[in-house]
Amino acid sequence: MVKKLLLILVCLCMLAACGHSKVYTGIFKDDGGTYHRAFDEPLDMVFPAVERAVLGQGFCLEKHDRENHALVCSRLFKDGDRTVTFVLSVTARTLQDKTMVYAMANQVAEELHTSRNFDWFLILPRPTGKTAVNVKAGGETVDDPEFYDRFFEAVKREIKRSKGES
Repeated sequence: MVKKLLLILVCLCMLAACGHSKVYTGIFKDDGGTYHRAFDEPLDMVFPAVERAVLGQGFCLEKHDRENHALVCSRLFKDGDRTVTFVLSVTARTLQDKTMVYAMANQVAEELHTSRNFDWFLILPRPTGKTAVNVKAGGETVDDPEFYDRFFEAVKREIKRSKGES
């Protein structure tokens, strides 16, 4: 009974998330460079600096493609019964005489829901345990320009370190 109720609650939450708002309206508008930066250094110097920048902040490399200069890394944050998974995707490409670094971050929140399990002994219910389920509470693309500025500044610091500058 409790499981059915929990399943119905999860389904209703998922249906509510499928609204008809036009979330795509900001796509392909000029973002002023929020999600990318140009570096004057060569690609083989910039991409290792990106790797060191994310690893230095405690990210775990999920996918790492050195040949195509792309990586996906993640970091978990815990806040009570809520867990936020922060995923950062980075790609680097040569553009004319510069190296362009493209970054996109997403975060997905999950909440821990627990329920008690019962069975019936004669006419009395008796507890038999608990069930814990992580339920997705939401997700979004991070569009905070400050976050991306800090990321690209960390990459710039790592480039300077690799050149021997302070």
